[in-house]
Amino acid sequence: MLGPVELVAVGVLIVVVVVWLAPRSRADDAELRRWVEATGVDLTPANALVVQRYLLLSRRGRRVGALVGFISPWVYSGISSASFDEGGWALSLMLVGYLLGALVAEVGVHRDRETETTALMRPRRLGDYLSVRLLTLQRALGVIALAMIVPYGLLQPDATIDLPGVGTIASFGLGGATIAVAVEVIERRIVARRQSLADIKDVEVDDAMRSTSIAMVAGTGLALLIQFVGPLVAITLAAAIPGEAGGIVAGVTIILTLLLSLACWLDVAHPTRYRVRGMQRSSG
Repeated sequence: MLGPVELVAVGVLIVVVVVWLAPRSRADDAELRRWVEATGVDLTPANALVVQRYLLLSRRGRRVGALVGFISPWVYSGISSASFDEGGWALSLMLVGYLLGALVAEVGVHRDRETETTALMRPRRLGDYLSVRLLTLQRALGVIALAMIVPYGLLQPDATIDLPGVGTIASFGLGGATIAVAVEVIERRIVARRQSLADIKDVEVDDAMRSTSIAMVAGTGLALLIQFVGPLVAITLAAAIPGEAGGIVAGVTIILTLLLSLACWLDVAHPTRYRVRGMQRSSG
């Protein structure tokens, strides 16, 4: 007899299989049209098939990754009997799964093309694909996550309410800084991926797919970083402000953090909602 956790795991597995094996539909053609409008590239019959496969793998990977990430805290808790805040980690792990799922298309589509003659048109930079403001924010959030350890360490001993130890917060801040580094490493690896020079149209399409992948990674990474920095700021405010006022301010900060994180994820990480940057477009 399967228990609740096993039943949930089986249900998630069934959903994952259905999502991954779902046939193409008219929605796929609509997504392709939106992507073409967002990137401004002209497709040929040959490279249109590559883009369709890229978008299909990306959508499936992101949905499956997000679903598995969201449900994983409860599955882990049921299997290990560990006691922790499952709901508090569900959204963060959903974003991690979404990010990893977005990379499925990069690996699945471009690995098949590595045997083609490839070269670099000219050196590419991460700034060709992401704005200076977005890159600065991404790096600043990683630094802030690490820096928040210091004020919390100074305020926590004199706090009037029961708060986590400095070691716990230090681990959380280090986790945020690690995510910032990992996200930029992934972005730079995508930028450095070689591209086909068989046809100028293929180069433009390849560059647009690269830009889309980087935007999805950056948007999800920013949302994750906000979810780390927000609670650090909230708990530091709770330590600094005495009495119930500190708890109220911390609670409001957490809510605002959640809303900002979701807004950032939906705005930056969406592959067809805005005109993506790219080497040719940003330099032209």
